[in-house]
Amino acid sequence: MDQHGFTLIELVVVVLIIGVLASIAVPHLASAWDDAKASACKANMKQIEAALELYYFEHGEYPTETNFTAENLKLKSAPTCPQSKQNESSYTYTPAPTNNKNMGYTLKCNIHHFTITETAENFNPSSSAQ
Repeated sequence: MDQHGFTLIELVVVVLIIGVLASIAVPHLASAWDDAKASACKANMKQIEAALELYYFEHGEYPTETNFTAENLKLKSAPTCPQSKQNESSYTYTPAPTNNKNMGYTLKCNIHHFTITETAENFNPSSSAQ
């Protein structure tokens, strides 16, 4: 009798090898997933930063409301951190008023704790060297 197939021992060895490989790969995949979410959060903050700069160029100051909306920043929708829960405020905008004008701000992710701080430069073209 010529039998072809795998023995029980061979199958157990293959299952053990697959289990070891899976136990090694899964933590790395979870870490990569977290890194991807952090990168997306940074990209969202850069998008908000660009919108704040456009607002500054149009109005001569940054928004004074701490609760800015997508509409007043001319965004299609307000970006949120990928790790935030639904209806959770993921970014905090804090104006930094100087001389009765809002000339700076701090933008912070409440989940990853990334921070962007901006201060407007005082540039007077008439006083620059020619």
